[in-house]
Amino acid sequence: RRFACVLALLTITMTAAAQQSIRLYGDVNWTLGTAASDFFRDYRTILGAGAAGFDVPVGLGLGIQSFQLGDGAIGLATGYRRSVVRETYNYDPRTAPTAIGPAQGVGQTILLNVIPALLTIDYIPRHRQFTGYVGAGVGLASVDLSWEEYLTSSQEPGARQSGVRYSDHHLVPAAMVRAGVSLLFDDPFSSETRAGIYVETAYEYVPVLASLMQRIATTLPAAPSQFDQPYNIQAGGIVLRDGFQVMVTSVRR
Repeated sequence: RRFACVLALLTITMTAAAQQSIRLYGDVNWTLGTAASDFFRDYRTILGAGAAGFDVPVGLGLGIQSFQLGDGAIGLATGYRRSVVRETYNYDPRTAPTAIGPAQGVGQTILLNVIPALLTIDYIPRHRQFTGYVGAGVGLASVDLSWEEYLTSSQEPGARQSGVRYSDHHLVPAAMVRAGVSLLFDDPFSSETRAGIYVETAYEYVPVLASLMQRIATTLPAAPSQFDQPYNIQAGGIVLRDGFQVMVTSVRR
């Protein structure tokens, strides 16, 4: 009986070693907490704007993983999302803490495009139909940040003009941790190709330094001293993902 148990254990071990799995996945995601608190403080108090932060963008994610370490999967992940601030308001110097010009209609458009590219490692019990998993990733993120301001024309002294206030590309480090739940529709013994779904919560850290107020300082009669300094932007945040996956297991014969 002991010999039979040992033989069965060896058979299972050899079978697992003879299998190599690849996981392909893609998702729709929402990023909460993209932040630039110091910038939006000055944006509101000096320019009289109303927005306190970026919107919650809907993004796309893609990835591929290879199970080279048993249930440990090494892979690559990327994606795309665009955070937006878009608003119009009437600037009134009578209600502003510091008057910067006459009354004007103002339109603001700020765009933050983020494309992360991460090397990932995850622990995923791949032979289970329903399982939890955890993982992490490090890499780079391509960040495009632009800001354009539109102002109604005015003949009043000190009236500001429309223009592009910031436009630049940043290549910055990026890191991520994640945890999720995976459901595959077929068990590992009935099919070598198994489709499924997953839900995931991640935290992405994408730090950006941007001198957002330097150009706009030239349009003001007396710009605050902090406008010459770069602002910290966290272009990541808490990412909620709903996705579709395919697990392909090849048996080496």
